[in-house]
Amino acid sequence: MRSEPPSSQPKQLMLGITEAGVMHTDADPPFDLDTRFRMVKEAGVYDYYDKTPESRAQVPEYLAASEKYDLPILAGGWYYRLGQDEDLLREKLSISAEVGSRVHNTQILWKHKQGHVVTNDEIEDIYLRAYEWGDAVGCLPTFEVHIHMWSEDFLRVSEVGERIERRGIPFRITLDHSHVI
Repeated sequence: MRSEPPSSQPKQLMLGITEAGVMHTDADPPFDLDTRFRMVKEAGVYDYYDKTPESRAQVPEYLAASEKYDLPILAGGWYYRLGQDEDLLREKLSISAEVGSRVHNTQILWKHKQGHVVTNDEIEDIYLRAYEWGDAVGCLPTFEVHIHMWSEDFLRVSEVGERIERRGIPFRITLDHSHVI
C-alpha cells in the first residue's frame, strides 16, 4: 500500500455537489446528465461533481459531460450490505476511479445479510479490504457517517478508526452534515 507523506502545502477546501442535489426545485428535477452538469457549472460555486455511475456502461457518458463542462468527478458513493455487497464495493471503487474520483463515500448498512447488527470486527475487515482495493485503483474509501448505517453510533466509529490506525492505515470518514442532528 502507498504511504502518504505529509504535505507542507495548505489544504484547499473544495466544494462539490452530489448528483441528487442538482435541481431548480424539488418538483422539477433535471434528469438528463448534460443538464445536470451544465447547471452545476453555471452555478459557479462548485469545484466538482459527486457521483458514482450506476454501471460501468455509463462511464463514457459521465466522462464526456465532465470534460465538456470542465467539472471533475472527484467523489462518489454507494451503500452496501455486508455478506452480500463486497464484490459490488470492489466494482464501485473501480468505476469511481475510472471517472476520476479520489474518494468513495462508503455507507455500510446497520444489518448484515444474515440479519445481525454488523460487528466492529466486520467493519474493520471490510474497511481494510476496501482500502486495499481502492489503493490498487487510485480511489480510496471513506466510511460515511450516515443514518441507518453502522456509523450512527459515533463511539463505534471512534473504536473502529483507532483499531485501523493502529495497523498503520489511515481511517477516513465522510461526515454528512445533514445527518448530524
